Amino acid sequence: MQKSFKKVIACLLAVLMVAFSMPFSALAAVGDYKPDIQLQFSTFCDDPSDPSTTGKSSTGYQSSGLAAYPIMYDAENGTLKAKKEDINIYNDFYGADLVDSDWQLGVGNIFAVTVRLDNITEAWGAQVDLKFSDNIAPAGLWSTGKKTTLKYGYSSEDTAPTTESNYTAIAGFRNPIADWSASELYEGMNDTILADPSTIKEDPYAVDGDGWSDLMISAVYLSQGESVDVSSVDAENGFFDITNGTYDEDNGYTYNGKAIMATFAFQITDEGPIQFALHDPTSAHSDVLDGAYLIAKKSDGTTAADKTTYAVNKYNLATMKNDGDVEHAGSAKMTFMGKNENIVTVTFKNEDGTEISSTNYAKGAEIAIPELPATVVGETTHTTYAWNSEVSATATDNATYQVVSTTSNHDFKNPETTKIATCTEEGEMKYTCECGKTKTEPIAKSAHVEGDPTQENVVDATCTADGSYDEVVKCTVCGTELSREKKTIDKLAHTPGAATQENVVDATCTAEGSYDEVVKCSVCGTEISREKKTTNALGHKYVAV
Repeated sequence: MQKSFKKVIACLLAVLMVAFSMPFSALAAVGDYKPDIQLQFSTFCDDPSDPSTTGKSSTGYQSSGLAAYPIMYDAENGTLKAKKEDINIYNDFYGADLVDSDWQLGVGNIFAVTVRLDNITEAWGAQVDLKFSDNIAPAGLWSTGKKTTLKYGYSSEDTAPTTESNYTAIAGFRNPIADWSASELYEGMNDTILADPSTIKEDPYAVDGDGWSDLMISAVYLSQGESVDVSSVDAENGFFDITNGTYDEDNGYTYNGKAIMATFAFQITDEGPIQFALHDPTSAHSDVLDGAYLIAKKSDGTTAADKTTYAVNKYNLATMKNDGDVEHAGSAKMTFMGKNENIVTVTFKNEDGTEISSTNYAKGAEIAIPELPATVVGETTHTTYAWNSEVSATATDNATYQVVSTTSNHDFKNPETTKIATCTEEGEMKYTCECGKTKTEPIAKSAHVEGDPTQENVVDATCTADGSYDEVVKCTVCGTELSREKKTIDKLAHTPGAATQENVVDATCTAEGSYDEVVKCSVCGTEISREKKTTNALGHKYVAV
């Protein structure tokens, strides 16, 4: 916890405990709302209808400040301008002459700046340390008892201007304009009394020639009770609605949900942009400065570490921790004039530009990425959706992502066999596109597996006729006949029987004999061979006579 916070709280508690003898409860954490530190600008003059006049009387400025018309601050260009419409609403109410044009503030003009906390319902204590450009000077009211005047830029805390030593400070330049600050405006609300040590003080870390003043604003208040409820400001505590430039005669001006901290008067002393910024509460400065914090209710927490802390110039949330290494939640919630440079906004949009979500993240936080639209699948094409750029996993800068669509033809890949082909049925192959669309194609039947040839319709051969058979080949898987071929079995050879003699001619003594040696098939009788054979002549056979 920052040392300056301890010092401020200790000082304020000492004042309150002495004044009211009330016990001190632990500091409280901010609620679920998101506090926004706002600076509002208004006139500071004797004559509300003539903004060129400076407020010098002790009562003249009562119709200025929070009771006056608003001055619009262009932070980007550092200019101050009162709009004609707002001036005339105010002048009409007071019966003053209407004006014909806007009023652009310049060198010599005086204005009031009020430090305000918006988007809250209650506040127990707060501090905002601000630096401002060196072309404006803070003012204070000084009085002799008979005469009141406005002086600028005096740095002495106790001494009046040296040229008018008899002057004493009414609302010295080290103090805010009391009538428009918290201790006066909220006194008695919710049975509380506010300590209001707001001041203009020396900037302990001023740098010569950097464009910033050697002085700084420190707006601080601390309530003695539980908190100040600013959700609905009573009419008697009402003041000018600087946002809308409106006035209600019965109810006054209200700031519901906004807490006024302190109002200071400044004079423009030189040309150039008018600038305000939260002071940088780096570790080197933490013994003096807090930057900004808000404590909602005294009873909300148990430790001072629950305070909300925000530093516009200190972006590293990881270093903003208490003794328990718990990051201060406020650094992600609190804003200065609507901005928090510790926070980035990440927006997601539909393809037509309509918003899906817009979320504030502390830098470094994980981004919740919405789901993209589902892929739209057609018969021949598909439409896919993506973000127009790669989405960062963590929040680093403000970013906007938009859905973009791409339509393309299906690209079927990744073949997968869903049915195996056989020799009797086709198979099936499935292809899948990245979008999920599928198509199928047939797989041709597989070839039959030939078995060994077999014989059917066998006719045995004989020695008189050829035989035959059908040579058949079938699939060993399904039994389908693949081929049938007629085959011939050659005739069988004849079976020779015993040789017989035919056409026998007996031999004589003077002549040879002969015969046919015939061999026939013993099966069918077919003559197989016939060979002429001779027999020797018998020769003469002599007998004795």
